Amino acid sequence: MIYIAVANEDWVCNHLVNEWKYYNPGKFSNNIQECDKVWLVNDYILNTLPDLSEKTVITTIHHIDEEKFDEKQFKKVNNITTYFHTICQKTYDLLQQKTNKKIVLAPFPIDKNSYFEMNNKNELRKKYKFKKDDFIIGSFQRDTEGDSIKSGQFLPKLSKGPDIFLKIIKEYYANNKNLVVLLTGFRRNYLIKHFEKLGIRYQYFEKCSQDEMNELLNILDLYIVSSRTEGGPRTIFECAITKTNIVSTDVGIASDILAPESIYQNVEEYCNAKPNLEVAYFNVLKYLANTYMIDFNQKVFYS
Repeated sequence: MIYIAVANEDWVCNHLVNEWKYYNPGKFSNNIQECDKVWLVNDYILNTLPDLSEKTVITTIHHIDEEKFDEKQFKKVNNITTYFHTICQKTYDLLQQKTNKKIVLAPFPIDKNSYFEMNNKNELRKKYKFKKDDFIIGSFQRDTEGDSIKSGQFLPKLSKGPDIFLKIIKEYYANNKNLVVLLTGFRRNYLIKHFEKLGIRYQYFEKCSQDEMNELLNILDLYIVSSRTEGGPRTIFECAITKTNIVSTDVGIASDILAPESIYQNVEEYCNAKPNLEVAYFNVLKYLANTYMIDFNQKVFYS
């Protein structure tokens, strides 16, 4: 039996875990004492758990931000971890430099029943109060350092590249006043502050259900990943399966899913990036939960 240790944020990791539970009834328990394996989905909640010395501990490392890497915290995690799991080759390569423990690489599955293309896009735009001629660009990732929110400084979370995203949006807005930025997720203060200062329209849906997230993806004209460091991001899978136009920096799983022409290196190269729905959709199909879950489980829990 597997005990799943995940932060209660009701966001991406929780959605991933809920999907996994749906496809794996009877393989997990909420009682850690009756489980021989512990899946540490968020390593930072280690201090909330009881002694794990008698358990097999599989720790997922989603990404590594070298500039903010906490050696002391990682040492604690490494000591209790039996082996690590990561979701992209880039994180795998970095993690190899920091541990002698075994590492397994397995991207998370994507559930086609949760994320899929919808044909009623005009009705969805009306539902969420967008105009027919709005050009909607999406950004669903945190952009603000948490420690800077109480002080009101709203400093950018540079690993997510909100400063890069802002430069791109400014260029779009200079040429298209129908631009609207659609934001979801937590800690969006940095971008909102600048959008309000610049008079750039935005709509913010802080906390969305999976159904709402699927609908919001389906009304986008474009999704832009501007991160400097990522393990995923998960939105690449979600855009691919919903056939949502997406371009991305070369982070995480981007090069595994997106066509080369959909990946850009910096702001200067962004204008040359072009979405390729067909390639992204074809590549994500290999990770569908109903077919890929067996392989995922074998790699992560029974390696």
